[in-house]
Amino acid sequence: MFAPGTLIYFTPFYFENGNFKNKYFLVLANTGNDIIVASLPTSKDHIPDSIIKKHGCISNESMRINL
Repeated sequence: MFAPGTLIYFTPFYFENGNFKNKYFLVLANTGNDIIVASLPTSKDHIPDSIIKKHGCISNESMRINL
């Protein structure tokens, strides 16, 4: 499998809602058949226009956004 510290690049990565985009993941641990990864943030703001941008935490459970 992938060793801890390995950087994985998915082109594209498919989300549960059918959307997709290229994403980087960093392997944190490998426990047999399972791996624990961290999704690395992008350099662009991809918040939909329908969400009000405010100072502090932005959370929308239906869109699975939590910033």
